[in-house]
Amino acid sequence: MIFAGQSNALGFGMDGSTLPGEYGKPDPLTLIWSSRAQAFEVMQPGVNTGTANTPAAWAAEVAFARAFRQANPKEPLYIVKSAKGSTGLAADPQRIDWSPSSTGEMFDATAAEVAAARAAAGVGAVDAVFIVQGEQDATQAAWADAYGRNVTDWFAAIRTRWMADPEGPIFFARVGEPLAHAQAVSRAQALADAADPHAASVETTHFLLQADSLHYSAAAHLEMGQAFGRLFVAERSRRGARAAGSGWPGAGAPAAGSRAPNLRTRVAGTAPLKVAESLRFPGFSPHPQGSWAPAAATAWQAGGMRVCTRAEGPGGARKSACAPSLKVGGGDRKDREARGRPTRPRGHEV
Repeated sequence: MIFAGQSNALGFGMDGSTLPGEYGKPDPLTLIWSSRAQAFEVMQPGVNTGTANTPAAWAAEVAFARAFRQANPKEPLYIVKSAKGSTGLAADPQRIDWSPSSTGEMFDATAAEVAAARAAAGVGAVDAVFIVQGEQDATQAAWADAYGRNVTDWFAAIRTRWMADPEGPIFFARVGEPLAHAQAVSRAQALADAADPHAASVETTHFLLQADSLHYSAAAHLEMGQAFGRLFVAERSRRGARAAGSGWPGAGAPAAGSRAPNLRTRVAGTAPLKVAESLRFPGFSPHPQGSWAPAAATAWQAGGMRVCTRAEGPGGARKSACAPSLKVGGGDRKDREARGRPTRPRGHEV
């Protein structure tokens, strides 16, 4: 697994003192790559989860590892973390960035570390990439306007150079609302999610932030990791089901004629889009065994667009919800109205 991005991927302001006790216990099967030692080490959250300059920093990888372990009790987990604050995606001749065209910078450095880590672990491919990036690109109009094209190219390059998998799963956070051009970047991220069948994004506007109104709080980092964990487990289940040619794996196969739940998001007036963590179904969520289970509801609006989510489950059952009007859109008339999303003061960034 690769965790990459800016300061909110690194865990700015986080150390062992901000880590809840239950997350601090090392797991001998969870290993993190040390660029300094050029070797994997047992991950010790709040000790070696940062970078060479800030080794105690921690972020989404901590809660993700816990979620992964709950789903995979005996499977080794290898993590490579590459993060640096204020690193944009647009090529910037003045400072280091993530552009694949910027030779020797963040993209190439990460590719080199991933190659070394893969060789050390003896694995042929990367299972998933998790990204928290975009704030820097939201500081200038030209960078924000180019973000959609840049992120599409970035994902393609990641799958080629880092993952060796043209369909490699990429999960990423969408930026919040405080910077001058954050809305343009967030919209580009949402559209990238919609257009890419092997990517999914996480809505973050409700995250609690530090006093600087820029960086994730400890609670937000944990929530991000949990969201990444849900997305990864669901994607692995989906791929396993597709490979098996039947319903979702696990005890209790779906009844004949039913199908595994499939979440889709759509923007009103456009073709159906695809799965994302951005909206949760109001009161229901897909269950691996083909049933419905309770879930909280959140909603998101970008650029004034009406965003809806639809879930399909056993026997073709449908349930839907929309934002910002929060009226049920399509599907069964017995669908419930979505509850409103959590809010926070404007001027906050994720």
